[in-house]
Amino acid sequence: MARKEITLEKGDYVKVMGKDGFYVFLAEVQGRAILRAGGTTNVEQPTFDAPINQVVSLENRRASNNCAG
Repeated sequence: MARKEITLEKGDYVKVMGKDGFYVFLAEVQGRAILRAGGTTNVEQPTFDAPINQVVSLENRRASNNCAG
């Protein structure tokens, strides 16, 4: 079965396989995801990197053209 490719965007909430908690995706650099712990936007919070293939998006994006009103 083919693996579904999901494009991560800056600010997406993600999980890292093998780690507890959730993280905010900041960028991808040479196959590694740069992440910030929790949902914080505080630039003082430390960042870390993980292999991009261990990052799972928690975002639920649906292609929808429905408009209200």
